Amino acid sequence: LHLSIRRQRQMCIRDSLISLQQPAQALQILSSGLETFPNDPELLYARSMVAEQQDNFALAESDLRLLLAQDKNNATILNALGYTMALHTDRQQEAYDLIIRAYNLSPESPSIIDSLGWVLFKLGRTPEALTYLKQAYTMVPDPEIAAHLGEVYWALGNSERALALWSQTLDQYPCLLYTSPSPRDQRGS
Repeated sequence: LHLSIRRQRQMCIRDSLISLQQPAQALQILSSGLETFPNDPELLYARSMVAEQQDNFALAESDLRLLLAQDKNNATILNALGYTMALHTDRQQEAYDLIIRAYNLSPESPSIIDSLGWVLFKLGRTPEALTYLKQAYTMVPDPEIAAHLGEVYWALGNSERALALWSQTLDQYPCLLYTSPSPRDQRGS
C-alpha cells in the first residue's frame, strides 16, 4: 500500500509540474519513480509524453517500445509511438505501419483516426488524409485535429476553407492565441 501511495504521489507531482510549465522537473520525478517501479506502465507512458514535449524523441520512443514489449496490441501505445515518430523523424512509413495497426485495433478512436490522417499527409497521400481528418474532426472538433485538417485543406489549394477552420477554432479556443507553441506544435511540413 505504501508503494502505491508513493507512485500516486509521483504522478500528482508530475501533473502539477507540467501544469506549472516545469516539464524538465516532471521528467526527473518520473525517472525517479521508474527507479522505484521499473517498467510501470503508467509511469513509462507519462514519461514518454513528457519527453516528447521536451523534444526528446529518443527517450519517448524507448519508453513506448518498452510498453509495446509488455502489450504488443495496445492501440493507444501503437498510436502514441507512430504519431510521435511522424512528428519527430523522417520515418514516416514506420510511423504509418504503427498507426495502421492501432487503427485496425481501434477504428473508432478519433485520436487514432487523426494520427492516421496526419501520417498519410506526411507521406504525401493528401486526398486520402483529408478523408480521415474530416472524420476525426466530425467526431471530436479538437484544436489539434482542426490544425491538421486546415493544413491538409491548405495543401489541397483550399486556403479559404483552411483559414475559416482555423479562425473558427481560434474563436472557440481563444486561449490558443496566448500559449507558446510546444516542440510538438513546431513541426513544419
